[in-house]
Amino acid sequence: MRWRLTWMFAVSSRCARALQDVNDAIEELQKAIFERQGVKGDWGIKCLAVVNTTFKTDAEFLSRFYSFVSKCVGNPKLPP
Repeated sequence: MRWRLTWMFAVSSRCARALQDVNDAIEELQKAIFERQGVKGDWGIKCLAVVNTTFKTDAEFLSRFYSFVSKCVGNPKLPP
């Protein structure tokens, strides 16, 4: 039983590290997208966090916002 718990902890730790690596990679890609648009990456990431916090109860706004973001990511030029 002790071996099994140790093994489960090791697998869990590896999964947590892998997830953190994926999250870090996504954040770096988001920063690069902001930089490409002429916005400082760290500032852009902070603004995204504020949107989720400020409008977390407004499902319609968040749906439209993420629709807008997905269109912008697919199109290199941001709409005016």
